[in-house]
Order: sequence, then structure tokens, then C-alpha cells
Amino acid sequence: MTYTAYASMMLGLFLGVFAVAACVLAFLLMRREDPLYAAHGRYQLLTIGYAALALLLLMLVIKTAVGPFLLLAIKLWAIYRVIAGAYLLTQGRAPA
Repeated sequence: MTYTAYASMMLGLFLGVFAVAACVLAFLLMRREDPLYAAHGRYQLLTIGYAALALLLLMLVIKTAVGPFLLLAIKLWAIYRVIAGAYLLTQGRAPA
């Protein structure tokens, strides 16, 4: 289920429906008793939350010349977090 949540997060960057599914899966992971999966659920929820907050703030400047570059930076940051989290999961380690 954890890999499915990471895949949903990656697809959610391009198709919004998958972002909602990623939120639900991350919340379900966070409630699991295994500390490894709970840590990955928290990591995913923090990634989604910070990206959503950044996108809300981006709405203020999207029409300026800087807006598209900030959108690209947010997407690249989210892609990095998804890849880093999935890599740590393959190693059996919790994200920091």
C-alpha cells in the first residue's frame, strides 16, 4: 500500500484526482501500527501539505514572470520527495 501511495503522489502532480487518493492512502498509512509505515505516512502527508501550502501561496504570483518558475520548483521538490521516500522504503528505512 505504501508504494501505491507514492505512485499516487507522483501521478497527483499531473492529475489532481490521484492527489486526493494519495492523501487518503497516506492518512491510512499513518494510522498503521508498524512504525516504518506510519513514518512513511507522516512523510507523505507532510509532503502533500507543504506542496498544497506552496501552491496556495503561488496563486498570488502565478500571473507574474516568476510564477511558472516557482510552479516548476514546487513540482521538482515534490518529485524529489516522492523518489527519496520510495528509495528509503526499498531500503527498509524510515524517512527523517
